[in-house]
Amino acid sequence: MLTKTDFLHYLETPLHLWAERHNRLEVQAPTPFQQRLFQQGQQVEDLAHEFLSTRGEGSELQRQVRLVDGQFEAWLDYLLYDSEAGVYDLYEVKSGTSLNKEHEYDLAFQALVCSANLPMRDYYLVLVNREYVRYGAIDRRQFFKLEKLNEKLKILREEVLVRRQHALETAQQKEPDGLQGCSAPDSCPCPTLCHPDLPQYPIYDLPRLGKKALELKAMGVTAIEDIPDAFPLSDTQRAYAELVMGGRPQIDIPGIRQQLAELEYPLYFLDYETVNPALPLFDGYHPYDLVVFQYSLHMLERPDAELQHYECLVLEADNPAPKLVNALVNVLGPHGSVMVWNRSFEERCNRTMAQQAPEYTDFLEGVNARLFDLMNIFSKHYYLHPDFHGSTSLKRVLPVLAPDLDYNQLEIQDGEQAMQAWWEVVFGELLPSKRFQKERALLAYCKQDTLAMVAIWRELAGL
Repeated sequence: MLTKTDFLHYLETPLHLWAERHNRLEVQAPTPFQQRLFQQGQQVEDLAHEFLSTRGEGSELQRQVRLVDGQFEAWLDYLLYDSEAGVYDLYEVKSGTSLNKEHEYDLAFQALVCSANLPMRDYYLVLVNREYVRYGAIDRRQFFKLEKLNEKLKILREEVLVRRQHALETAQQKEPDGLQGCSAPDSCPCPTLCHPDLPQYPIYDLPRLGKKALELKAMGVTAIEDIPDAFPLSDTQRAYAELVMGGRPQIDIPGIRQQLAELEYPLYFLDYETVNPALPLFDGYHPYDLVVFQYSLHMLERPDAELQHYECLVLEADNPAPKLVNALVNVLGPHGSVMVWNRSFEERCNRTMAQQAPEYTDFLEGVNARLFDLMNIFSKHYYLHPDFHGSTSLKRVLPVLAPDLDYNQLEIQDGEQAMQAWWEVVFGELLPSKRFQKERALLAYCKQDTLAMVAIWRELAGL
């Protein structure tokens, strides 16, 4: 049997399907954060069941229906039988907010299996309505939106008929010879198959390489230094390849000085921690809105001043925005540059908090107007280093510029772990000692983020 999930693995990368069917996946056990995302998906599906139960008076709703078409199998989220018309409608529930190509192929596979078994009428994708705002209990009628895919599925029908047969043949191969692997080693579920003997500076470090990665791999090229001179690369990709082959960083000191000259004292280094649940936790929030529960702020009043630190962590099961902003307004003054890493994220956090605490709107808009994105020094190529491996994330840049600040020494080492820790403290049933430990870990992690920006800024300022 080839399942719908198998088919989607094939579309992702044929070698991933083969690995899955031959027990060659190297995926680790789900993290607590990933388990919570799965539980969130189950909550969305349970709410969708209540929503769909109200559709079609006198209709029969069936959940988790298994159908088979020859060697192809599909588990259907929901079938709604219209007894008067004698036809079925299919509803596939997704916890996302918008239709994508994978969804279309997902339903196209199901539609083929359905039509081989039942008189079908309509095919719907059930999505979360991003425009919904919670007030009181979640209104299931407003929380969801429907996308009717009948016409799109007609277009995909012949293609999916052919590709599902290819997928079946791929799954039945005894060896993976000739199967295409992926071009994303960091997230690959079977790196031993897709990316054996990956060099120190692989071609995947090149920015926005896309399908060119598969072309190079087909030529036997996996190292940047082995890319032929005649191979077509964009100017940005070629510049990065030359950087790696040169073995030295490229630093535009005048350009960096010009960027840093825009800064105005006092300097504030600001970082937020957030969760963004599908089901809004509090009134006034949309699905997937950022709920800001913590900040760390380092402040340097003047170049020779002592660095000061302020922080706030809200751990009550209530909207944290008013309390958090009230604490921030007392320590972040009306003048001076506010340093962040990835400006769009902090801007979004401030806009969301302004909606939740409108009395602070002017303050938060003022903060947004003063943001300085330290990441731009690297994303705009004022500072390039082979050991960034094509990334401008804080955790890629920091080990090169300030290796003494090591996240590996912390209990919480990334944003996903921070989200999970907050969730466990606020909504879990932790012993007081464990709760205290999680609280200390959250404070240490967020403080590390702003300390990291201070350290990187100092390195840049000292060039």
